[in-house]
Amino acid sequence: MICGGEQTILAYPCRIQDLPLFERLAECCRLRTPKRLVISRRGLQLMNTGAVWLPAYFEPGEDWLYQEVIGRRKCAYIIGGGHVSLMLSKVLELLDFDSVVIDEREGIEAMQSNGAAWKKIVIPYAEIDQAVPEGPEVFIVIMTHSHRTDAQVLAKLAEKNVPYLGLLGSRKKISAIKEALSGQVPEQTLQRLHAPVGLPIKSHTPAEIAISIAAELIQFTNSCHEQLTTQ
Repeated sequence: MICGGEQTILAYPCRIQDLPLFERLAECCRLRTPKRLVISRRGLQLMNTGAVWLPAYFEPGEDWLYQEVIGRRKCAYIIGGGHVSLMLSKVLELLDFDSVVIDEREGIEAMQSNGAAWKKIVIPYAEIDQAVPEGPEVFIVIMTHSHRTDAQVLAKLAEKNVPYLGLLGSRKKISAIKEALSGQVPEQTLQRLHAPVGLPIKSHTPAEIAISIAAELIQFTNSCHEQLTTQ
């Protein structure tokens, strides 16, 4: 190709006896149950996977091997069901992310009309830590309807073992929230906060803000993958 480099194409002739394995694969994708698909000269295997998330791996040579994690997707937990949340869900749907939208308010129009979210949860923010898991594929973006609830959610989720924690808002607002939480949340935890969330592209509308946040998530995840594959 004119762009240079090389590409390896693997063609596997599927057999009728592989059908049960493919049915299990489909179930893993539907239920988001991570499994490791291994393809080699010996055929197909479906195995358990560890905690590290890598999209795919190919080992060339006579005894070649290809493996890929199936059923594990990056998941953005968007705290707040407003218009930016709706737009972000739509953008992330195109980027191999599931999105879970959480709000404590009933009947939010933007949340009700959000058909792009994988899940929508209504729960008091005082219990938000019960609704958001930990893990290497969990990304948290806080964008509630007020400074008070932003601070409440951040205090509950700040020490979750997740790779990415972001907060939407102006620098003045974020500074005020950090100051308010300085006695409740360790300083090193606040230091890892991505705030203001999103790349600085002078965004204003909900769609523009969503794109800036998605762009930062792409930048962050690609950097993490690059570090893992070069170790």
